[in-house]
Amino acid sequence: MADKPELQHLSQASSLSRVPSDAGGSLIVRGRQAASEALARRSESVCVAAVKLNGKWGFIGKDAGFLAEPLYGYVEDYSDGMAAFTPEPYEYKLGQDAVCWGYLDSDGKVAIHPNFSSGNPSGFREGLALVWFNGLAGFIRKDGSSAINPRFSYATDFENGIAVVGTGGDPDGSVCSYESLALIDQKGRIFGRSDFEIVYDF
Repeated sequence: MADKPELQHLSQASSLSRVPSDAGGSLIVRGRQAASEALARRSESVCVAAVKLNGKWGFIGKDAGFLAEPLYGYVEDYSDGMAAFTPEPYEYKLGQDAVCWGYLDSDGKVAIHPNFSSGNPSGFREGLALVWFNGLAGFIRKDGSSAINPRFSYATDFENGIAVVGTGGDPDGSVCSYESLALIDQKGRIFGRSDFEIVYDF
């Protein structure tokens, strides 16, 4: 995607870039050139960095050209070929008010419009993303269709085909009842008991 003329030059003073450094973190660098140099050292076939320009976030590739122009209030790193975004300003903190999130595809285009409200968005894992709708957790596919209708008070991302869900607790999903945890498969079917107090990740 060719840059707009006004985006041809990113000044160090007004830009910030977030380059995924490993599975658990990101490297924060100043400026677009610094981000593209960091990306150039990576071997992944799909390799992008989140960049902030004049208060808006987007993505660049290894050539420093925009994959998604900085039009968004905030973006999350890509996960399973999709990146969560919100049009609203956002900074993660405890007690963060919920904002609406959507998803960009691997071409930087809006694949799912921001219809899901959360204080902390989930990325796609194993083809599904955990989303909140009217205070209940469910899962969507990459085309935005519902894979598992929102009906849980709590949920984790899928790992090895299994997610942990809460079948009780506060209706807004902010507190899980630890007397009612269950395991579900990717079709939303509960298997085994549904009254676990604690379930660790698989």
